[in-house]
Amino acid sequence: MKRLAWLGLLFLLAACSGYTVTTLRLELHTFVPEANRSGSLDVISGTLRFPDDDGDNTFGNDPDGYWLSLTDTRDVLERAEFLARVRLVHQSGGPVNVGLEVHVAPEGDSNIYDGNGDYRVLNDSKSLNPGETAELAPSATLAPGDPAFDLLRGGRFRVGVLLSVTGSGTIQYSLEEATLVLSGKVFGLIPNN
Repeated sequence: MKRLAWLGLLFLLAACSGYTVTTLRLELHTFVPEANRSGSLDVISGTLRFPDDDGDNTFGNDPDGYWLSLTDTRDVLERAEFLARVRLVHQSGGPVNVGLEVHVAPEGDSNIYDGNGDYRVLNDSKSLNPGETAELAPSATLAPGDPAFDLLRGGRFRVGVLLSVTGSGTIQYSLEEATLVLSGKVFGLIPNN
């Protein structure tokens, strides 16, 4: 039985070459406790930040995002894709504008949403009247030459989602997705000849 397992692993590795593209999918919304992925905002204007891991027993006010530490991927990473999706229901009040942003920043940045050293990689917004529903679902692909991509290649960065509301009313929100997909040729160091 052990020989069969080793034989399978050998065939699997033999199929890998410098051209094999490997994809790592990070489901960032799963770092947000399920109870905090949806809720109601009764606001004139306000913001929520996901994930909120500062431990102060309040939700939505943590400006430093979530710290990720991956292996340095400078030699293999070829592209990064961000996806986010929030569903909104305007329950009552007047017209509102709702914005969704995803930011990345260096690991030491204490406020990844202030535009100082951080990068906004996704941005979408909608205006809603009472009774209307909407979905914000921006996506973006980053490639070499983009400063945010270069930050991700280092493997140590902060990432966060910002939901902002201006106007007056009650908005029901549900964060359904916040995903980072990294793709590259992990076996690029294997000779192809």
